[in-house]
Amino acid sequence: MTAATKKIWTWIKEEIFRKDSYYRLKVIHIHTPSLREVPEDIPNLANHFLIKYCQFMQTELKQFTPGALQSLLGYPWPGNARQLENEVKRLVASVRRKSITEDHLDPSIRNPGAPIQNVQPKEEPTPKSTASRSLPDAVEQLERGSSKKQCETLVETNKRRLRC
Repeated sequence: MTAATKKIWTWIKEEIFRKDSYYRLKVIHIHTPSLREVPEDIPNLANHFLIKYCQFMQTELKQFTPGALQSLLGYPWPGNARQLENEVKRLVASVRRKSITEDHLDPSIRNPGAPIQNVQPKEEPTPKSTASRSLPDAVEQLERGSSKKQCETLVETNKRRLRC
């Protein structure tokens, strides 16, 4: 099985790809459209991935709000179905609520025309004693924008506590 993102005939004309190799590979041609070509598939695929990863991560089944689905439909999906799957996987892992809203979506998906910004916390929170913190507290601090070093410390502390 082979796949290409360009028309192979263009490569053959430009002598990037050999014509005899093309005929060796071409047995059955199956055109798989991109998500941009079939936006009506996006809600079904997103819900399929949602069910799949809720089951895999053993979490309560979540659902997309109408606004979140509209945002998914409005995004061009340059990474195709794999990008959609990865976004849904991230949402299942990070959203604690049952409903996934457009605010939970990656900013580049919510607002595809906006430039990608490097989000930095305004100030570094002072960590509490890591020995007395629970994993949910550590996750909450991470979501608020803790520094990488603080997060690594919290993860290591919780790993040690789980081994006991």
